[in-house]
Amino acid sequence: MNSRIRIAVATHFFPTCSQPNRGRPIYQLTRALSTLADVQAFCVDPVYPRYKFLQQRTFLNPDYDASYTAPGVEVEYLQYGALPIVSRVMNGHNCGCNLTPHLRKFRPNVIIGRYGATR
Repeated sequence: MNSRIRIAVATHFFPTCSQPNRGRPIYQLTRALSTLADVQAFCVDPVYPRYKFLQQRTFLNPDYDASYTAPGVEVEYLQYGALPIVSRVMNGHNCGCNLTPHLRKFRPNVIIGRYGATR
């Protein structure tokens, strides 16, 4: 039986193949925690329609490979549908609906929600 604590880190900012320095402090925190516990990171991003007039202008949402892994950290990249302005009031709910099954599967003792960008 594994007695190590299980920690889930849920964030919008985590390294991706197209942005390897995105969310670097959160990545470093997650990597450090993984030496003490079983840690799983969940990077949840909105996905906007491909039509230019429906693209979000203030959020960088590049295409990235969902199978990308950051060295030394277990990470899952999740996405939920969004529309600029229209879905803003529902984005938190949509994000949660997408994330919840993954959290239930991982069964963490602790969930850390981290929001922060580095530019």
